[in-house]
Amino acid sequence: MGFSKVECETILVFNEAGPTASIYTCNPRWIRQLERYKFKIIHEYADKGGVYAKEFEVPKQLIRVPRPPTKKELAQRRTQAERVRKYRFSRQNVGQAWRKK
Repeated sequence: MGFSKVECETILVFNEAGPTASIYTCNPRWIRQLERYKFKIIHEYADKGGVYAKEFEVPKQLIRVPRPPTKKELAQRRTQAERVRKYRFSRQNVGQAWRKK
């Protein structure tokens, strides 16, 4: 069954009473990750074309709310990116100088 990107969704459900969360996903990358960590598969959704989604049971304590990066983290990312750009540029120039010989 072919889905558009809008139809492929990942849903996380949990309540305050239970110790586990339920993750339903059509995303193959999420499915591989959750299977690799050996989380319990609650349900597989399939049709004639094969399995297109899975639902997993995950300990609720592993769920974290994402937070925006701090100014310090953003500054570190910028400096790392600049360092990588300089390195790549220097490697390109080394290769060009070598080829000219």
